[in-house]
Amino acid sequence: MHDRLERSVRPAALILGTTSILLGVLVGLVLLRAPAAPEPRLVAGLVIASALAAAAALALFLHDDARLRRAIARRDDRIEALADREWELIDAETRARRALAVVRQEAEAAGRAKNRFLATVSHEIRTPLNGILGMSELLRDTPLTPAQATYVDAVRTSGRALMVLIEDILDFAKIESGRITVTARPFGLVALVESVVELVAPRAHDKGVEIAAFVDPAVPAVVVGDDARLRQVLLNLVGNAVKFTPAGSVTVTAAPGAAPGTVTVSVQDTGIGIASDAQERIFGEFEQADDGADRRFGGTGLGLAITRRLVARLDGTVTVDSAPGAGATFRVTLPLPAAGGAAPTTRSPDLSGRGVLVVTADPRAVAALVRQLDAWGARTALAAPAEAAVALAREGCDAVLVDRGIGTAAAAALVPELRAASRRLVMLRPTERGELPGFEAAGFTDYLIKPVRAASLAVRLGAAAAAADAADAAPDATPASAPAPTPDAPRADAVARGSSRTVLVAEDNPINALLVRALLERLGHRVTVAGDGLAAVAAWREAAHGGRAFDVILMDLHMPGVDGLAATRQIRAHEAEQGRSPALIAALTADASPADPATYEAAGLDAVLVKPLERDRLEALLAAGPKGAVRAA
Repeated sequence: MHDRLERSVRPAALILGTTSILLGVLVGLVLLRAPAAPEPRLVAGLVIASALAAAAALALFLHDDARLRRAIARRDDRIEALADREWELIDAETRARRALAVVRQEAEAAGRAKNRFLATVSHEIRTPLNGILGMSELLRDTPLTPAQATYVDAVRTSGRALMVLIEDILDFAKIESGRITVTARPFGLVALVESVVELVAPRAHDKGVEIAAFVDPAVPAVVVGDDARLRQVLLNLVGNAVKFTPAGSVTVTAAPGAAPGTVTVSVQDTGIGIASDAQERIFGEFEQADDGADRRFGGTGLGLAITRRLVARLDGTVTVDSAPGAGATFRVTLPLPAAGGAAPTTRSPDLSGRGVLVVTADPRAVAALVRQLDAWGARTALAAPAEAAVALAREGCDAVLVDRGIGTAAAAALVPELRAASRRLVMLRPTERGELPGFEAAGFTDYLIKPVRAASLAVRLGAAAAAADAADAAPDATPASAPAPTPDAPRADAVARGSSRTVLVAEDNPINALLVRALLERLGHRVTVAGDGLAAVAAWREAAHGGRAFDVILMDLHMPGVDGLAATRQIRAHEAEQGRSPALIAALTADASPADPATYEAAGLDAVLVKPLERDRLEALLAAGPKGAVRAA
């Protein structure tokens, strides 16, 4: 519009100005030639002056017009330059977006490739390692010379160290690649804490270190959180505690946190301790408290770095309190609110008025047990072996728990002095089960396997643990009169009790299949092996049609042709079609971090066993039976 006005006003101004000048000059000349009179001459002068003024105005206008034209030209140049720049920026932005999309696609592809690599490495390394550790366990149970036993123990120790190293590196790589996801779901904290302690217990017992757990009844029975990540955190912390504790004990406790809806889990040990200047540094990558060339403990230094990152992903905190030579206490506080509809606290057996005497040479080793008894209302007393009889008479206890750690002979020798108690229990490690007949003959009425489960303790003391079912006590429920298993022989007690099961093992790796078969047969179960998923489905159908349906199916997930998940779905479909009771199906996997539990549950799996397979976990799984939700065994 400005340009149109400029184009119309300028010619009009030029015409008007030029006409004014010409008319002024002509009129002035005419008046000057008129008869000499003063008025016409005066008027002529004014007209000529006006014409000169018009001429000056026209000249000024023409000058301003030229300047305006130059300004407009400069403006147009700037606008054109800005337009060109704008197009350049748009083009650059378009190219940048395309380049970013390409980079993102490449990064996502690299991430997927890295994930596949991690899964493959985990599976391919853990599978043969499962054979090494499992076979060494089987060999350890055969008659060996002292030198051979030493060599086997060295193989086991080296294999376990390699497993820890592999898991640390793979976990760290997964965190770095962003593979760690958080999935909140309801779970029982007591079962999780006790399962972690039981999993690490063999390592602790091999070192002569006692390990125990206590969950405050004030903690909700069922909480909401990521149980898989919490399990990983606790395995790191408890494994570290055992590693850095040459002698003494490790205790895991869980109690309500300071803030509502939070829980604090503490891992306390009597180990070497940590200097104050190293307590922050140890949470860094590849860091250890003793990082010199003369350090006594190996490892990658990644465990605590992984722990801190996992805890941060769970919106929690992890702290440490320690001093050199005084042990260490790691505390993890996490938001774990009670599940909807769950009781705000864990229901506990009532031991009010009951007296329980605990006989031990190391009070710290039974601290968790004493806290458990106190929480249930019992009158608990501690006594050294030499003071047991006096303490029993003084306290008037009706139950005595004797720690086998005082020595087999010493424990058996105490029984005559403890007959005033109606319940006399010996507490021993799983590897000490062979001593049960001797303890029964000495006069003990029952026993407990360490680490002691809360449910088992309640059952042995004659109180029903409201929050636990009978399966919780099953792994150590063998009668005291059962004979000890002989090396390389099946467990006759399982058959005698009628608890022997028919088990289908679907495993394509012949070494792992041999290992699982041997473990199951030693536990007294009847085993059929299938080499892949298709063969497993065929074996199940044949057994079902013959009226010999399998009680338990152990299903390897990675098999050629039909994998474990697909085979499980087919078996579950056949069970539904035929109206059969579902078998217990547990996954066998070498993946360091198995898939989300919902994936397994949707396929019909009841539990997950992560390789390397350990006999205690396998035995506990078979004793517990289906729970209705996928769980790590």
